[in-house]
Amino acid sequence: MARFTSSKNLRDGPPCSSRLAASASTRQRRASAFETALRLNPSFSLAHGYYGLTLSYCGRWEEGTLAAERALLLSPRDPFSATYYGIASYAQFVGRNYVTSGVKLIKNHRFEIIEAAG
Repeated sequence: MARFTSSKNLRDGPPCSSRLAASASTRQRRASAFETALRLNPSFSLAHGYYGLTLSYCGRWEEGTLAAERALLLSPRDPFSATYYGIASYAQFVGRNYVTSGVKLIKNHRFEIIEAAG
């Protein structure tokens, strides 16, 4: 694990932050790459899911939600379905629809709501 010792490193933040905060042109190139992949194989649910995440990063959260939901429709029993629900929830969160974001997380079949017996 890297340790930050100089004030310059602390001021600039961890090295991974520059990789996460991609420029707008980089995000658009990534979205374009997903669009190409989906043209080649429109039933590729994993590409739909991560395309939704990329769209959310670009500020196109409505389209991101639709892409994640499309991934769920294409492959409802996919081991990655929890990821698709998370992406759909994140897209709603980006759009400041906090209640819908929470509902999408709760809909994930991997979460169980246990009611206390009265």
